[in-house]
Amino acid sequence: MVVEDLEVNGLTPKEAEVELVQEDQSVTNFTYIYLELVANGLSLLLILLPHITTHLIKHHHYHLLAKFHHQ
Repeated sequence: MVVEDLEVNGLTPKEAEVELVQEDQSVTNFTYIYLELVANGLSLLLILLPHITTHLIKHHHYHLLAKFHHQ
């Protein structure tokens, strides 16, 4: 069998295989990074959520108090 018959896009099968593996890895890395970002975002949100809700409740509470005082 002649190697030229096996060439894919000007690459030998071994090279083509290596390229596919590399492409696959970059996709995996991207997915991993994306998932990590999402996870970090969620954990940050969970950490900040109590502060945000407390802040909102206080803010809302002051507004209610102000309304009652004006009446």
